[in-house]
Amino acid sequence: MEPGYVSFVTALKNQGKIKNRQFALYLSDNENDDISSSLIIDGYDLKKYSKESKFTYIPTATNILGFWTLLCNKVTFYDAQIDFSVPAVIDSGTSFISAPQEGFNEIALILIKLFGCSNNQGGSLTCSCKPPKGKKYPDLIFELNGKTFELNSDAYMGAIGEGRCLVAIDANGEDAYWILGDVFMRKYYTNFDMDNNRIGFAKARTSSAWVSYLWKLMLTISLIL
Repeated sequence: MEPGYVSFVTALKNQGKIKNRQFALYLSDNENDDISSSLIIDGYDLKKYSKESKFTYIPTATNILGFWTLLCNKVTFYDAQIDFSVPAVIDSGTSFISAPQEGFNEIALILIKLFGCSNNQGGSLTCSCKPPKGKKYPDLIFELNGKTFELNSDAYMGAIGEGRCLVAIDANGEDAYWILGDVFMRKYYTNFDMDNNRIGFAKARTSSAWVSYLWKLMLTISLIL
C-alpha cells in the first residue's frame, strides 16, 4: 500500500474486528465449478481451496505504486531465460500475465517461430490449440525469491473457437516489471500476509475444464484494447 494510506484490512484490525492483517484469495477457474471464488479476511482455508497443506511464503519487495510486489529472480520460457532480478506485481485486477516489452517479445518470438502462432492486430497472440506434431507448448516458469512457480499451457492458453487458443500473456509497455494477474492466481491460492510482509502461494484446487466464458471475456477485452 502507498505510504499514509490506511487499507481496509488495517482499518479492521485498528477497530478490533480482526486479529491478523491478512487475506486469502481463491479464484475459481470454471463457471460450473463446485468451489466458487472466495475472499477470506483474517484467515485462510487450505483444505478447501488448495492441493497442498501449507503456503510457500515469499517476502514482499520494493513497493511499486502501492501494489503487492515480489522479487522475480528470473523467468524461463522454453530454453530462454528472459528476465533477471526484476519486480513482479501480484494483482487480481489484471486478467493476463503482463510482461515487460522485451520479455513479451522473446515469448512471442518463440511461439511464432517454433510453434506457428500469430501476433494479431492489437498485440494479442493466438495459437493452434494443438501444438505441432512432436512438440509441447512450453511451461512459463517464474523464480520468485528463489522459489519456482510454473504455469503450463493449460493455464496461459484457452480455447476461443475454430481450433484456436488465445495466449493470456501481453506486453506491459515500457514498465520494467511483470504483473502476475488472474492467470497466475487461478493456479495458486494466495495469502496476503500484511503483518509479516509476505505473500504465500499454494497450488489451487482447480477444475481441469476449460474456462470458456472467461476466455471469451478476456478475448473481448484484448480486442477492445
